[in-house]
Amino acid sequence: MKLKEAVQFIPARILGVSTPVRVKSIHNLGMGECHLNYLVKIDNKKFIVRININENDPDKSRREYLALKAVDHLNIAPKVFYLHMATKKFNENFIVLEYIEGKTFRKKNRVYTKQEIMQLARILAKMHNCKDKELKPKYYQYKDFIKDSDKYFSKIKKYVSKKEYYQLRLIQNEIIKKIKNIPEKHVFGIIHNDICPQNIVKTKTGLKLIDWESMAYSDTARDIAFLIIDIRLKSKDLQLFLKEYSKKRNDSTVLNRAKIYAKCITFIYVLWEILRAHEVKHKKLHKEYLKRTPVEKHFNEATQWLKFHKTLMF
Repeated sequence: MKLKEAVQFIPARILGVSTPVRVKSIHNLGMGECHLNYLVKIDNKKFIVRININENDPDKSRREYLALKAVDHLNIAPKVFYLHMATKKFNENFIVLEYIEGKTFRKKNRVYTKQEIMQLARILAKMHNCKDKELKPKYYQYKDFIKDSDKYFSKIKKYVSKKEYYQLRLIQNEIIKKIKNIPEKHVFGIIHNDICPQNIVKTKTGLKLIDWESMAYSDTARDIAFLIIDIRLKSKDLQLFLKEYSKKRNDSTVLNRAKIYAKCITFIYVLWEILRAHEVKHKKLHKEYLKRTPVEKHFNEATQWLKFHKTLMF
């Protein structure tokens, strides 16, 4: 079964369209790290279909579906309509969600208006203040960084030289020494857990967050860490964000915790890019990903993340 047929098999009442469901067009919007994204037109409505191509994490679609359901009442994300789990007729997982008209933040030009920074602060504060009884707390303790990085080391060891492996281990040990005696005091709330330019859409009615498969009930400082890492908020912009954020949420230690997370997360990024580069090189990934992603892309990203990692202090 092709994607068009799989979408037309969805009950019309779920999508809010006429019966029977008739797809007018399907347009490939491109590929992310773990998804193939399609723009689907039915009647006068537009939908996004996100197909999970991460063979190592088949549960991504279900997680994103549940996450979008959990934050639906906040009006900060696209509305999700349908979850398809792989069948014999269509053997890949996907979700169908609302198409949001707008443009994402630019990854290369990380410059934002005061209004955008303040609105982002209000969105995150509102989300972080939410509690969800159905979500189990996810503990991202600083010591977990050691376990996570060790998992990557066990995988990349067979690919990299002894010299490179040793140099990476030295960086890991430096971080371990610093986090060893830091108290594990975390403040919990609903977090997006992947705040980056391509996941923030500027619409006519304000900012919206997309790509929710990493959402968790965990330490809210992780989202602030991503503002430092991926949004690259610093100095006056970061202070403006925190000032607006504090109007809705009182958390005096959030920046200190975020800085620790930022240092740990960026090193994980370095290891991830190195591993992904070698997975591409040795054709270990989905054929669509291999077709569109040169191995040099991930090696270059690893180098850039390592440079940025060295600038972070806590």
